Amino acid sequence: MATTAFQHRAGTLTRLANWLGRTSARGWHKTGTALVSAGLPLKAANGVVFVLKLAIVGALLYFAFVLALVMLFAVAGAWIIRNGEHVEEDEPEWDYGISGFGLYQNGVRVDIYDPSDPNGED
Repeated sequence: MATTAFQHRAGTLTRLANWLGRTSARGWHKTGTALVSAGLPLKAANGVVFVLKLAIVGALLYFAFVLALVMLFAVAGAWIIRNGEHVEEDEPEWDYGISGFGLYQNGVRVDIYDPSDPNGED
């Protein structure tokens, strides 16, 4: 059976995860051993290591929560900007109004109109 690229990558990722797990386990073991050699009882050293692990997990969860909140506010802000009500002025339209045919915006003639001009009348 042929080996696919995904299987090869999965093997590499598995080896990397195993290495990280062994390395962190060694680090925690060394921390506990250092605490015991400093005169702390074994149960107290294990408790300190456990509290350190909880603190690290708590810090990571806090960071993930803050990152999720920032992303949530960014997405909500973008949605509000995109879909929020934006007031647009009415575009001028050609219409018959009080001053005759012309370009009107909100009921007011906005094009140049001179009532004394004989060519300006309808």
